[in-house]
Amino acid sequence: MTVNGLPVYYYAGDSSEGDTGGHGVSNVWWVVAADGSPQRPAKIGVSSDGEKGEILVDGSGLAIYIFDRDDQGVSNCSGGCQGAWPPLLAQYGSVVLGNVTAELGTITRDDGTTQVTVNGFPAYNWTGDSSAGDAGGHGFSNLWWVFNPDGSPQRPAKVAAAESSAFGPILVDGSGRTLYIFDNDSAGVSNCSGGCL
Repeated sequence: MTVNGLPVYYYAGDSSEGDTGGHGVSNVWWVVAADGSPQRPAKIGVSSDGEKGEILVDGSGLAIYIFDRDDQGVSNCSGGCQGAWPPLLAQYGSVVLGNVTAELGTITRDDGTTQVTVNGFPAYNWTGDSSAGDAGGHGFSNLWWVFNPDGSPQRPAKVAAAESSAFGPILVDGSGRTLYIFDNDSAGVSNCSGGCL
């Protein structure tokens, strides 16, 4: 028998009417909804990019992104933004494939759809990516970044000037933390390791 042209199967482990023990087995078997669609979760895995190293990708191998204007648990990308950066949706949750150490979850968007989160931050695809391994949206408008397998975004280091009451203008990182120089280093060489770090 087929549903929407695809073969359907029974699961030998189901012994009673209504059992759904085969759902999710090996991350390839899914219950069929009444409309014939599989109730599969979003798949999140790791792909190796020559320039960026290992990054998080969706089940099609496309990079997933974080948006710097989002807050944890809140998407601020809608309208035209959402047209170019579609949210990674997961009506049935998400599953990890491979070396993903990030914490995956979901949020409910204002339109009622369910979006995947990575370490609490909404995840997106980019319409400019079309083939597995694509990550062309990385760095777009200095707001969109790919995720590392641990869920941290691959943002470049940000350095800015800030006013210190003790020292006047000083350099700080993107979070406002003071930057320091170590006298035991030399040009291009860090001598701070182990307990120093």
